[in-house]
Amino acid sequence: MPSTKRKIDDSEATTDGASSNDRRLYCLCKTLEDPNKLMIQCDLCDDWFHPVCVSLDDEEARNISKWFCPGCFDVMKLNPTIQRKRLLGFQGRSAPTTGWSDKFPITDIDERVIVDNVKTKRHKVEGWTLFREGKVVSLSSNTVSDYIYFRAQCQAAMRQQTYSIYVCFKEQGAKLKWGTCSCPAGIDGQCKHLVATLYSIIDLHRQDVSCIPEVQTCTEKLQMWHVRKPTSDEPLLFSDINFVKHDPEKPVKRDLCAVAKNHNPVPEFAKGVTSDDLRRLVSLYDVSGIQLPVLETIRSNSFQPVLCRQTSDADLHADLFNCVINNVYSEMYTPADLSPEASQHYSHTVQVDLERAKFIEKNTRVQSKTSFWFDEREYRITASNFGTFCRLRDSTDPVKTFHQKKKFFTTKSVRHGINYEAEAFAKYQNLRQCTSCPVGLVVNPSVPHIAVTPDRLVKVDNSIRLVEIKCPYSIFKRKTSIASQAKDKSFYLQRTDDKFELKSTHDYYYQVQGQLNLCGIDTCDFIVYVPPDDIVIIEVKRDEDFFRTVMLPKLNDIYFNHLLPHFVTSLYSCCN
Repeated sequence: MPSTKRKIDDSEATTDGASSNDRRLYCLCKTLEDPNKLMIQCDLCDDWFHPVCVSLDDEEARNISKWFCPGCFDVMKLNPTIQRKRLLGFQGRSAPTTGWSDKFPITDIDERVIVDNVKTKRHKVEGWTLFREGKVVSLSSNTVSDYIYFRAQCQAAMRQQTYSIYVCFKEQGAKLKWGTCSCPAGIDGQCKHLVATLYSIIDLHRQDVSCIPEVQTCTEKLQMWHVRKPTSDEPLLFSDINFVKHDPEKPVKRDLCAVAKNHNPVPEFAKGVTSDDLRRLVSLYDVSGIQLPVLETIRSNSFQPVLCRQTSDADLHADLFNCVINNVYSEMYTPADLSPEASQHYSHTVQVDLERAKFIEKNTRVQSKTSFWFDEREYRITASNFGTFCRLRDSTDPVKTFHQKKKFFTTKSVRHGINYEAEAFAKYQNLRQCTSCPVGLVVNPSVPHIAVTPDRLVKVDNSIRLVEIKCPYSIFKRKTSIASQAKDKSFYLQRTDDKFELKSTHDYYYQVQGQLNLCGIDTCDFIVYVPPDDIVIIEVKRDEDFFRTVMLPKLNDIYFNHLLPHFVTSLYSCCN
């Protein structure tokens, strides 16, 4: 409960013996004491302040149990060891001590709170990683008047430690009022643990839940040892790493090069096993009466052997950039009325030469697992958004759409796609007998403000192709087939004369055409896979006329007339 010593009003001024001839100046406004006005005392310097002068309302000031003035708060930011036991007081905020529950009271939320309140880009990326790894636990809520509070525990990324996070929303959850964390960087609510908690809250809001789901511990979950895990994606063998000794005479240390191979864990003697061999094996044990747990595993996998995967071909990246060089867009639209600031930002941040494009592609092959991938996408329109921008209405704000599409959230459908992408590609390799390699962010130097990240780069019959993989969770959940779903007009595939085609009006078609034209490759194998065996492979040919006349003019117009001026304005406002 708040102490009556903390606040003074008419009665408290009389009991405290405040003299009418006290001529001292108080608060930030430096005025004389007024017995008719509420004031709050700093717990560190013991000075008095009007709530309105320090961004507090009267009701909030009466209920705060511990508070520090702006001057003392700035001192504590420079010296975090001050008052470490009460980190909640660092922001002049205090959360309730009772009334916590598993209810999720937020009905509306402004998702821009992640961008607006956390200024450091590194914290946003690392916070997303913590959220994706399930580090946020023990989330609970509390509602007091018009404020909604959340508290949670977030496990540290590199140590066996857990931090406490408190978050306060106002306007029934639409706006973030404050947040704090017990880690050293969370004094003023600017840390990755707080970002991870905010992502968790937004994810629950998107799922439209009424109660916060309970997070099971590893001992509470059912055993899953009998369930076959998806094939791991691009494992790296120790023998594949090429260690490079640093030359002290050179100013820049060379990269620690490593080529990842598609490793098949099956022993050499078992790589030729077929489904019939497994059926005979199970039948033999059934006749003999011997019951082994592994037999149930084989049956549950429909007697399918482990899929063999081909070794990656490191020369495919050289072939890729040979195609990029031969596909230059000389008619690139560059408006003559660009401001000097916009021209400077475009030339220094966006434009690349061939060597820089190769460097970006090489260092982003693990895609979202590295922050460099996010950095290079920051000021570019990427392939997954081509359809959205090419069909954008004139009444829609491109800047708002760009920031909405930049956000990364995990859902059941996204996790399903990630889990089964490698398995889908393994089946594709068995059907096509191809060599493959991962590919990073591809930036064509002639149009550097747009970029693409294909799922794979393959060579089939001495021909370079792109691969784009889709694993629709909706079909898997309903236990239907791709052929049945293709009858739905809203689905992105259509069937004509027993042949599947990708609809040219869907966002995926714009995505694939953007990848083919920017990479200069003629064919993309568009894979749709529903576990365990339903797979469709569609060959999508490059339509250069569609890209030059429909897509590129629209993308150039949105970028140079809307996005680029916004980037420059945002950068200059941050600097000032």
